[in-house]
Amino acid sequence: MYLDIVQGLGESAGRRYEQFKQESLEIQKALVGLPKTAERRQVLQAATRWNHDSIFETSKANVEMGLAPHDSEESPEFHFLRRNPIHCGLLIHHMRSALHYHGVHTAAPSGGLMATAQLYQALRQEGRIPQGQAWEDLEEF
Repeated sequence: MYLDIVQGLGESAGRRYEQFKQESLEIQKALVGLPKTAERRQVLQAATRWNHDSIFETSKANVEMGLAPHDSEESPEFHFLRRNPIHCGLLIHHMRSALHYHGVHTAAPSGGLMATAQLYQALRQEGRIPQGQAWEDLEEF
């Protein structure tokens, strides 16, 4: 199955890796100014796990220590992610899930957001929200 995917994608097999890098950078930038909490740390850990390619670094160290043949072909950095679009997609999903899961717990630790959204929905269904007085954030939520 893996070979079918790589063959089918051809040159564009690395596109998912580029999307993964972009998503990781966006999440890291979004968390820069936030307070240092356990939730923030967990999201950052998910987003920065692949900032350095440990596979490449280990391979390079093995060559330097003489544990790998010197004539072996050296793979480029992030070769694993560039050749595994499904893995990149799963990592993107993991980062987004961590961001949303911990974001909701940070924004509304006691479930206040859900209760507010339910109350707003009930008021809207009853027609008790005056015309033009909609709460845009809850409308989107």
